[in-house]
Amino acid sequence: DDATPEFYLSAAPQFAGKSFGEAWRMLPRATLCGVSHGDGSVTLAPDDSYVIQATDEVVLLAESSTVDITPVDEAVTPRKGSERYYMKALEGMVGSNQGAKKILFAGYNDETLLAVKLAQDMAPRGSEVTILAETIPADELGELRSTPNCKLRVVKGVPSSHEHLRSVPVYAQDSVVIMPGRDLGSKAEEDATVLATILQTYANCELRRSGAADPSELAYKNPHIVATLNTDSARSIVELMGTVDTRHSNEIPDVIMSDDLIGGALLQVAANPKMASLFDALLATEGHECYIRDADLYGGLDTRASAAEEKEGSGSAEDGSDAGDLAEAGPVRWGVICERARERDELAMGVMRADGDMVISPAKDETFVFGEGDRIIVLADSL
Repeated sequence: DDATPEFYLSAAPQFAGKSFGEAWRMLPRATLCGVSHGDGSVTLAPDDSYVIQATDEVVLLAESSTVDITPVDEAVTPRKGSERYYMKALEGMVGSNQGAKKILFAGYNDETLLAVKLAQDMAPRGSEVTILAETIPADELGELRSTPNCKLRVVKGVPSSHEHLRSVPVYAQDSVVIMPGRDLGSKAEEDATVLATILQTYANCELRRSGAADPSELAYKNPHIVATLNTDSARSIVELMGTVDTRHSNEIPDVIMSDDLIGGALLQVAANPKMASLFDALLATEGHECYIRDADLYGGLDTRASAAEEKEGSGSAEDGSDAGDLAEAGPVRWGVICERARERDELAMGVMRADGDMVISPAKDETFVFGEGDRIIVLADSL
């Protein structure tokens, strides 16, 4: 799709001598993600104070390599620091979303060791990582250790087994990362194992909910599942899961199509060899990486304030409450979300709706109302 935003590297003499903070505000319909330096290195989401050099190229997320550059319009994108008070007040109400996490790695392959170490490095204090696998190479098993922030458990078992998943227990996990072995004979066999693990995870969760007084409570929600699939037929099965069980339609797994991911990257590198440095930076184990955050961390709850709440907040505050509590209520421009993300030392790139729909690099004057489960896609240097 020609309208799908992609990464581009572009010379931008208009930005030479300007700060990164000035430059990103001058792009009404593109996202400035970083800079590629003269020596070939790439810096993602630099500080707003970074001054773009004449030898730098800019990293853009846009629908095409040709983008509009306009004077800063503070009616669309607020000035630097203008959202600081709001974000500090919001942090006190919503929290930092940095509570301890429980992550299950279901299966073991040649990527699991690195993935586990990354999870431990980024996990908030008190987190727990569990590996459920039939076998782990002896040399790698010796490298798997708990860290000061994150406890590590290794459980011997079959990831697609209902009983073994229940023993973990899978329903108590925040996230499940499915990593099938590479010795299953074919990509179709790998996908079959992934699908079986997803179904047995949901079966465990449903069995637990069946005995709950109020199964709609947050404690009984399905864990967030992440899996890589190889075939379109397997992906279509996962997509159907949300339509079959409408009670959990916003909890369908996040699926990564491995061939699509690799093929898309190769095409962009083929078109511009310098893109290889960008993908190296995006996939590096240090520095800024892509994360998905709850939209409420950026004021999402305020955007869905009902008309009734707005009316209650208008007029005189006879009960002594602050009549300005809902001053930020209602739809919010994407440019405002971008500035709020910068207050968190992040760079906003798009929106992922609760049903999985994505809006990548929206125009900064586009307005959003965020529902429960909607998330913001950001570049950040920590979990």
